[in-house]
Amino acid sequence: MIRDREGDHTGRFTLPDGRRAHGTLTLASDKPPRVNLHPDDPVAIGPEGRGFPQDTEIDLLVGDLYSNDEVIIGDVHLSEWFPDQFVASGRWALIGLSITKVAAEGWTTLRMRLTGLESILGNAIAATWWPRTMDVDPLRFSADLNRVAIYESASDGVAVKVDYDQTFSAADPFGFTLRNYATATLVADSPLAVDEWVRGWVDPLLSLVTLATAEREQIDNVTLSVPDPNPRAHAVAVAPEITAQLWGAGIHQEDRAAERRTRPDGSPLVPLFTLAEAPPLAELVQRWRASVADQTAASLYRLAIDRTLPAQVRYLLNAQALESLDSSAEAAAEVAEDDVHAQRRAAVLELLGAVDDDQLDAVAKRFIRKNVARRPSRSLGGRLSRLIRRVPSHETRVAEWTRQTEALARDLDSLGRTNAPLHERLASARNALSHGEALTPQVIGPANRVLEALVRGQLLERLGFNDEQLASAYDRIGRES
Repeated sequence: MIRDREGDHTGRFTLPDGRRAHGTLTLASDKPPRVNLHPDDPVAIGPEGRGFPQDTEIDLLVGDLYSNDEVIIGDVHLSEWFPDQFVASGRWALIGLSITKVAAEGWTTLRMRLTGLESILGNAIAATWWPRTMDVDPLRFSADLNRVAIYESASDGVAVKVDYDQTFSAADPFGFTLRNYATATLVADSPLAVDEWVRGWVDPLLSLVTLATAEREQIDNVTLSVPDPNPRAHAVAVAPEITAQLWGAGIHQEDRAAERRTRPDGSPLVPLFTLAEAPPLAELVQRWRASVADQTAASLYRLAIDRTLPAQVRYLLNAQALESLDSSAEAAAEVAEDDVHAQRRAAVLELLGAVDDDQLDAVAKRFIRKNVARRPSRSLGGRLSRLIRRVPSHETRVAEWTRQTEALARDLDSLGRTNAPLHERLASARNALSHGEALTPQVIGPANRVLEALVRGQLLERLGFNDEQLASAYDRIGRES
């Protein structure tokens, strides 16, 4: 359960020049923290004057709130927009009791809840029971929790556990409610700073869940904690912790229970993989960070699953993502091909220069020089063909994808464009859209699902999924088509 700290908080802050200032901190869901500051001791402008605004970038801004909480704001832009009137805007904020005691050393434990986590974790309830007749006494209703829905792994000095937290209304004499919250708990061998947690673990985990569900998942809440370095003498057997709630853009400060998820059209959401059949989650996070996060395809995929975009735009994004994935995978081979091509091109141009003008005039020579490509020709169709061949049981899947895109083939034929085989059909659709030719959402939709399946499958392959796991993922995509 997170505390509701949204809104304005007054307190005392320390400016970079050491002056103390009264300030009002504003915390809002999915927004950067903001503080209005008024120093206790004004600074004289002087006869030479001073220009405004005065802008400063500082790492941290620390404050003591009148609620007894402390706040640490990170990556702060501080602007003095009028004499002794400051506005500070940070990228993130931590708020909690006694948190300045541990800020410099970092945080050992992170707990986060995000949408979609339940989809890959599995059912929270294994079975429910209710009386077969209303004539028995007492009438007993019960539920068995799914105790196997817990997955633990470790990598890079961080242990990751994903399971369900439960709450229930035991004291309510008129109703009984059991709620389950999918929660990820990460514990580091050595303390990590806020940005190390966010960039190294929070962002990759969100991206993995987004890949699994093909929905624009979001972070509900994040807390950081560490054992109290100076526990009171009367501390209980369990060492007390100092806990901070993380605020910033992308964190929605909600506490939503797990529920059955559906697509916007009402169909059930089938995740690309579940934790039960995937590589260990901690390793997936590390591989995403090392091999996928910086690839253009990862960003294009997150844009392409936005269903508010026109189908044609999503198709172009997916096509570009696949082109990027193949070019990165073939980078070493293509560099070697480029070197060979450059040598052959130089040799051809040298021979061309030795040809007498009476055998080949200057105009023809200029034409040849201008049109000899500097690099080998590489088409989207060729790249798609190579990627499709990597799909498990690709012959069967190609036959089904070809059937699903027959309407597209007819429209491409009417435009005078290549419509077969499948990889050329998909490439022709990209080329047609890029040149402003009309392809309706009805015909481009099935082809877009094919491209999206290829993008998701290729990303899984780069994350270390084996052939059996990849085949299962493609089967799941097929059940949604």
